[in-house]
Amino acid sequence: MRSIKSLIDYPSCFLDLSIEDQVPDSNTIWNYREALKNDNNVERLFEVFVGALLKKGLIVNKGSTIDATIMKSPIQRKKYP
Repeated sequence: MRSIKSLIDYPSCFLDLSIEDQVPDSNTIWNYREALKNDNNVERLFEVFVGALLKKGLIVNKGSTIDATIMKSPIQRKKYP
């Protein structure tokens, strides 16, 4: 179970807020979101974000994907010679 302190500190890990800072209200966040949608800001922000991840080596451009479904099947009781 997470401690109360970790829940209080949670916004600080991505918003750079401390406990003394005012938290933006929903209108502020909505207006920021709408501003990002205009003028291709989302694409530019995403490019900066991906660049930062690449610089830290957190994006892997190779590997494999395996898709499997595990299902129960009846036990085979037939004996083979």
